[in-house]
Amino acid sequence: MKTYLMLFILAAATATAGDEARQATSEELRLPESWFSQVQDYELSAEIAMGAQGLQMAVSVNCSALRPGYCTATTDFLGMNKHVVCSLDSMWTTSGTSGRYSVEPRSGTGMPEHDSESPFLQLFQPPFPFESPLRLLTLDPDEDVDRFAYGGRDTLETAEGPVICDVWDSIHKEGVDVEARIWLDAASNILWRTEGRKTKPGAPVGTFGVTIKSLKINPGLQPGDFVFRPAPGSKRSGPGKLMVADSLEGETPPDFTLQDSGGGAVATGDWRGKTVVIDFWATWCQPCLKAIPDLEQLRQRYGDDVVIVGVSSEQPAKITKFLAEREIGYPILMDEKGEMAKAYRVSSLPAIYVLDRGGMVREHFVGGQGLDVLEKAVERVK
Repeated sequence: MKTYLMLFILAAATATAGDEARQATSEELRLPESWFSQVQDYELSAEIAMGAQGLQMAVSVNCSALRPGYCTATTDFLGMNKHVVCSLDSMWTTSGTSGRYSVEPRSGTGMPEHDSESPFLQLFQPPFPFESPLRLLTLDPDEDVDRFAYGGRDTLETAEGPVICDVWDSIHKEGVDVEARIWLDAASNILWRTEGRKTKPGAPVGTFGVTIKSLKINPGLQPGDFVFRPAPGSKRSGPGKLMVADSLEGETPPDFTLQDSGGGAVATGDWRGKTVVIDFWATWCQPCLKAIPDLEQLRQRYGDDVVIVGVSSEQPAKITKFLAEREIGYPILMDEKGEMAKAYRVSSLPAIYVLDRGGMVREHFVGGQGLDVLEKAVERVK
């Protein structure tokens, strides 16, 4: 299922007609427009579990939102605590691991102008419900789902006490291998829990689960509750720098000789005299895959003036198979033992570095940045 069904977590739905209709095994869910208009603000806490490629990840989330465009959220992802505060005109993001914060302007529609460049927001696409709580968080817009079938009732334990829920199982279009189960409050139709799995032919199974621990509707939030106050001693940073726990900027890493995907030897010392963009990535990393087209556009724009390379610590056979299915014009280097990644202090992917002509790291990003951010970084270093 798409990420917006997996993550972030407030939805409403009704059955086609009464309790009797709920017993129909092919009944579809419909969204009550009137219900959304009654929700002015909310607070929630939740736990998100994800698994793929043998990896298991857990994310804790606390979120508050107020119409028309206020939002605050705190998440702990792989030990990297993030906090986002949105007012009507700005989005502030802080990192508990790096002691940095950033600010991005928001457009007239209420969405951050560079939401696709924020490593944090890329974990939760589409972004938080800046304009209207719940509107982006419905069960409706996943083209893989044909309808939901009613599966009985269950009782969930929450911070507000036991909640009696209607359980629904997804029914999908032909050829789509995805399963999902959702728990909706039988009284209010609020989504309290999801479980699911999705697999593509020949790929490992991906799993997800969302459990809401606490939820308060219309608690009376005010705009003054969404004021950003940087912590004492924190420093302002640009996009993509918040997740850099140990920056390599200003240092010159050692040289390496690695094999490329064609079996040839590449010496990083040979790049002296040119600006270099190095992307540490993996085939299982979705932000990494989203960054590939941007890096390809950089290559096409700058040609031989800028060296662009990808570096992966995965097995060469896996990388070769991946490249056989995609057209990537820049070289991919095999760092099978992870020695280059260690020297570059790679702790999270994608990790992108821009080196000057002398081999010094001038820009160090973690997370997908978007073409605009990368172009500006290259221009600064050139």
